[in-house]
Amino acid sequence: MIRNICKIKVKGLNQEKYINRIIKDIKIYDYDRISKDEFIFGVEYSDLKKTKKILIENNFEIIEIKKLGFYKLFLNFFSSIGLIVGFLLSLMLIFFQNIYIKNYQIVGNKDLSTKEIIDFIKDNFVSNKNKINVKDVEISLVNEFENISYVSVIIKGQTLVVNIKEKLLPSEIYGDFSPLFALFDGKITKVELVSGTLNIKVGDIVKKGDILVFPYILDSQGRNKEVEACAKVYAETWNMGVVEYFDKYYETTRTGKKIENSEVTLCGLEIYKNKKENKFKLFEEESYSQDLNKNIILPFKLNKHIIYELESVLIEKPFESVKEEVIDKARLNALKKLLKYDIVIKEFYSTKSSVGITIVNYVITAERQIGGYL
Repeated sequence: MIRNICKIKVKGLNQEKYINRIIKDIKIYDYDRISKDEFIFGVEYSDLKKTKKILIENNFEIIEIKKLGFYKLFLNFFSSIGLIVGFLLSLMLIFFQNIYIKNYQIVGNKDLSTKEIIDFIKDNFVSNKNKINVKDVEISLVNEFENISYVSVIIKGQTLVVNIKEKLLPSEIYGDFSPLFALFDGKITKVELVSGTLNIKVGDIVKKGDILVFPYILDSQGRNKEVEACAKVYAETWNMGVVEYFDKYYETTRTGKKIENSEVTLCGLEIYKNKKENKFKLFEEESYSQDLNKNIILPFKLNKHIIYELESVLIEKPFESVKEEVIDKARLNALKKLLKYDIVIKEFYSTKSSVGITIVNYVITAERQIGGYL
């Protein structure tokens, strides 16, 4: 533990032969044979690179290398110093950041632009939390924007929250009647009018956005009288699922090989990093983070970055061999477009083939209520 040596655990045959060869050029310590093909010995730090080269050239597997002695203690000591300094710096950064407003949250605005309100606050008030008066912000907003009837402002953490109540417009006070529109394309099958004037009849084909019922009726003198447009309008709708199938296609899968890179941070400052070179030609990546706060006061965080090797294989399958599977997939795509209370009337599909590609169209005809307000 006092000497600056590296303990090397090695696996391989003919140990004595190669140990004797190493001894000629390198001084070794504490040779210990664990089994017929595993042994441990120590070398000085300065001889580690040369020793590894000899072992690798003679097909030995290096299982583990441990560094011992004052040199390791020296490195650990300065690593700890760096950690403490980084922690103190991060605390200072957090303190200075917390005195400023970083985010603006506008709540309750409907007609007023969020960006316009935020720009006004930024242009007329400082971002220092200790120097901004929320009452002044409230008064300025009411004076600047005519549509504001009431506003309250609070500072929550580093966020300035503005809660707005807008003035009601005349149309909102008294109410406007809106037409009933078609929310889907379809063919009208049944109409149950409650109030208003119909603009369609059974058998008509309508498109999304067409007016189904006007919000008025004709009184006894032939004048329009505003009423709520209300009716249940049913129609046949066409829900289509489409699948394009290629007789030849490339399928990409993982080979099982991967590279794991990681880093440890403290308050956003990187204090440790383990990065390996990516030599994969085709790959995909995944990343995740987790807190290392079990029995530790400091907020350490581990960031993992995993690179998976991929391979792309050419698959050749004629459409006829997977026809039922492709049709089922197209049907599933059509079913996804049905609503909860739709009544299915009929189903059919068609195929269209070209060179190396087949397109399957699956149509489900269903009856549903299509009326609504835009």
